[in-house]
Amino acid sequence: MNSRFIFCLLILFSVQTTVVYAEDVVDFSQMPELRALLKAKHSTVLSSEFASKITQLSVEEGDRFKKGQLLLAFNCAEQQAQLKKVKAVAQAAKKTYQVNGRLVKLNSISQLEYELAAAELAKARADIQYISAILKKCRINAPFSGRVAERLVNRYQYVKAGDPLLDIVDDQQLEVTLLIPSSWLKWVKADMPFSVFLEEKNREYPAVIKKIGARIDAVSQSIKIIAIIDGEFNDLLPGMSGTARFPRHSAQ
Repeated sequence: MNSRFIFCLLILFSVQTTVVYAEDVVDFSQMPELRALLKAKHSTVLSSEFASKITQLSVEEGDRFKKGQLLLAFNCAEQQAQLKKVKAVAQAAKKTYQVNGRLVKLNSISQLEYELAAAELAKARADIQYISAILKKCRINAPFSGRVAERLVNRYQYVKAGDPLLDIVDDQQLEVTLLIPSSWLKWVKADMPFSVFLEEKNREYPAVIKKIGARIDAVSQSIKIIAIIDGEFNDLLPGMSGTARFPRHSAQ
């Protein structure tokens, strides 16, 4: 009787152990396909910061450029003339200030006159800084290396402040974005490798998870994953899409 009871307990314990282990196993073969999208890590639309005419446009759509390369320049002859003017005014204000500094020591002028001369010099120097800041906006240099996705203006075109000029992307640093079920957070970790099958190329590319989103969508119970393509592939472009494929193994 005792031996039969102990035997039944052993069978029950082994069944319970097997059930618990089965719940912890992730069956990768039954996973749904996850849509993945390639996005440029750096992309922007360069806009005009003031109204002027374009005098130089050195890139076309699809052209590749380096960081710091001149992309576009405006006609800033008026601002250059204004800079010469305010520099002359500042030079005159400086001389007046220096002379008044000697006169105030001799009590030949009032302290107020001396302070007004100092204020005029400060104002002229501020005007120089203001015009110089505008002149820096006359030339638009590439903020990063990449390619021109779209050219939105033409040479000799007059643009207003805020008008879009060039849509540029960094096609060398591509990110993979996808949504995974929030339940997968039990085994999905940063630096985890997987592969992405891109439909446009009809082949797989290695990828590595870099970031896991900070919020779970309450409706879909999914969370965003950001990964990078592991390696250099010059044939990839932002906007390509496909499916994410994870390795077939068990995660406990």
